[in-house]
Amino acid sequence: MTEAAKPNLDDYQLDLSFPLKIVMDGVKEVTEEDIDSELFVILLNTNEKSGMNSISDLDDAWVKKNYPGLSGIEELRANLRRQLEQESVYSTQNEKLQMISNLLAEGLRGDIPQDLLEANMGVIRERREEAALELGKPLGQYLMEEGISQEDFLADVLEETRHEVSIGIALDKYIQMEGIEVAEEEVPDFFQTGDREAFMREIRANNEVDQAREAAARIKAMRKLLEETELVGS
Repeated sequence: MTEAAKPNLDDYQLDLSFPLKIVMDGVKEVTEEDIDSELFVILLNTNEKSGMNSISDLDDAWVKKNYPGLSGIEELRANLRRQLEQESVYSTQNEKLQMISNLLAEGLRGDIPQDLLEANMGVIRERREEAALELGKPLGQYLMEEGISQEDFLADVLEETRHEVSIGIALDKYIQMEGIEVAEEEVPDFFQTGDREAFMREIRANNEVDQAREAAARIKAMRKLLEETELVGS
C-alpha cells in the first residue's frame, strides 16, 4: 500500500477470531525416496555417465571426485536431506503466510475508497509489466498473444490491488487491536542492516523514521500471526 493515501482504521473491522486456524498440513517429512529423487537428478546431469545407469552406481569414489570434502555417498545423502528439510520448512512457511494473508483480506469489513485503490494500482501494473518482460515480451504483446483484452486486464489488476490493499489495511487493524509497537531504536532489528547506526542515520536524514517503524510493526505483527496461527490438518 502506497503512502499516498492512508485509510482511517476506525472505518474498518476484522471479522476474525484469534488465534487464526488454517487448514493445511505441517512441514512435510523428507523421505528416503525424496533423497533418491535428488540423486536421480544428479545422475541425469552428471558429465560422467559411463557405466552409471542407476543411483546405486553413485558410489563413494564418485562422490569424493565430484564433491570435494565429502567422505562418500552417505554424507552426500545427509547433505541432501538437510537441504530438502530446509526447503520444506521454507515452503510451508510461505504457504502459511499466504493463507494468513488471504484470511486477513477476507475478514476485513469496510469499504475501500476508489482513490485508495487507484493510488496503488500502478504497483500491480508495473509488476505485470516486469513479468511480461521476463518472458521477453512487452505487456501489450503478451496480452494480445494470450487473448486478454485491455478491459479484462485492468479488471484483473483492480481485483489484485483490492486484495493487496485489503491485506495491508487488515494487518494495520490487527496492529491497532493488539497494540503492537516498534520503538525507534528497535527498527534495525526488523531489517537486514549491516550497520545499525548508518541505517538509522540514513532514515533520520530522509525523514523516514515513521515509515520504517510502521513497516517494522507490520513485520512484527506478521511474525506474531505466523507463530500463533494454528494448523488444522487437511
